[in-house]
Amino acid sequence: LLGNNEMDSCVELVKSSSLPPDVEVISTRFVCEWKTRLDGSVEPRARLVARGFQQSDDGTVTDAPTATRASLRLIAFLAARRSYVLKSVDITRAFLQSALRGPDEPLIAITPPPEANVPEGHVWLLLRSLYGLRDAPAAWWRTLSTALVKDFGFVQSKNDPAVFLLRAGKKKSTEGALALHVDDVLYTGSENFLDKWSRVVGRFKARDALEEDFVHLGMRLSRKPDGSVVFSQQEYILGLEEMVAPTGDIVSSRQQSSLRGLVGAMLWVATCTRPDISVDVAMLAGEVSRPSSATILRANKLVRYLKKTASQ
Repeated sequence: LLGNNEMDSCVELVKSSSLPPDVEVISTRFVCEWKTRLDGSVEPRARLVARGFQQSDDGTVTDAPTATRASLRLIAFLAARRSYVLKSVDITRAFLQSALRGPDEPLIAITPPPEANVPEGHVWLLLRSLYGLRDAPAAWWRTLSTALVKDFGFVQSKNDPAVFLLRAGKKKSTEGALALHVDDVLYTGSENFLDKWSRVVGRFKARDALEEDFVHLGMRLSRKPDGSVVFSQQEYILGLEEMVAPTGDIVSSRQQSSLRGLVGAMLWVATCTRPDISVDVAMLAGEVSRPSSATILRANKLVRYLKKTASQ
């Protein structure tokens, strides 16, 4: 990350003493992780992030709209109905491709990490957004949505602000649609739509698109021989782990935290692909604030049921 052209285009090295008094200087750190690929292999990743909690809250919008699950299904339906190819793509280092709020907004500077070997008394003045900033998601959303509408001719949906349509012809018929979830994009459309989208990807760097059988936002979308699209979360479900139930009826704070995470994961499954467990998960969710050993046992039972029926 340090020393490459992409990072160099995001910051400018300046003396701390030359900064205006209203410039916020935020510290940074590296976040390192092992990223698991779809084929099971792992790769090390390191990302420089700003400690956004040090920023002052000026009331600006900090989050970005994300497509609803209904919108994702609508795009899959469009692909099935018109025999369009269905694709998913991940915009790489999206936040580093985002413009800051505007020329009239206060400047932001960051202290470089020790690994950067920056001379003492110098900081990095941000020219673009950076991971960790309070409004980084909103900055990326503004950058991409503005480009889609103004530069590439897409139309923003009135029902879902994270969905963009391409319309053509005298009747303005829909030739394709895309749904945004921060830097993940699900899209389908005609050859004209795909050509238009290729120009978008030409501006914003992205990974190679996945198509017809892929995982998007933890859900596998599979194209069947009859053209239909099936949503499933088999891989996600099989990754759920049962908890160790306490010997007595007292649940520790650590166990309560683990239970809250497990119930949250099953709520996600219930709302996405498995409505058959909705009632059971809702009952568990009502007990996580004051759980008992019986609550954990019922949660484990539901995990076993999900794994047994994961292929549904």
